[in-house]
Amino acid sequence: MLYDQRQILIQGTPHQEFYDHHRAKLSSPDYQMLIEEIHRLMSERDVFAARDISDQHLSGTVFDPVCQACGGDEKEAGFFFGLLVQDAVQQHQDPWYLLREERDYYRLIVLVYCRKLN
Repeated sequence: MLYDQRQILIQGTPHQEFYDHHRAKLSSPDYQMLIEEIHRLMSERDVFAARDISDQHLSGTVFDPVCQACGGDEKEAGFFFGLLVQDAVQQHQDPWYLLREERDYYRLIVLVYCRKLN
């Protein structure tokens, strides 16, 4: 379950067409393995960004199918991986929050996931 900062449940996938295009290139076993691996890595932290769990290098790792689905394009693979992480968080049984952290010096918006603590 994934909530925004206002505690509204987030449903659906951003950039749906891009996500669907690359998701169709993953086999069902690879997709399931990726979601399970993301869930495993999530269980080790209370706060993370997608790049924290991928080490920013997907090829040659357990996340290599993401690169293959993107034709070896590392930039596309990184973007697709971020969408897969959001998908995995949305599927997770525990509630998580999505925070947007803006980094002006890079002109980036980093999505940060925080476990809801009781």
